[in-house]
Amino acid sequence: MGKIINSSYVLDLNNCVELKFYIKFFPKSNNIEEFVIILFLIKDNVKLEVLKYDYSQKESLHIHKYYSKRAVKEYLYDKVDVEFVLNLKNEIRTNFERYIDLYEQKDYI
Repeated sequence: MGKIINSSYVLDLNNCVELKFYIKFFPKSNNIEEFVIILFLIKDNVKLEVLKYDYSQKESLHIHKYYSKRAVKEYLYDKVDVEFVLNLKNEIRTNFERYIDLYEQKDYI
């Protein structure tokens, strides 16, 4: 049976940026069964997806870049393990403002 971590973080003082984190893994082997990390911008009580990393046994690791002028789905070929996922989450938490800025500017580029 896999272990599940499901959490959410508010990343700014105005409560308008949220990071959702879900991971299901097997602790003894460090193997990931599935995970998703989503960065949301909240405007007028509506959650807008800015960035989403996704992985499952059915579909390999990929990213949805909603901050691009046209939303892009890109497949990645990184080794997926618990350390990779936690590093990815920390990178997004550290640099979320850059993704939000790109998202808000996409209509003007």
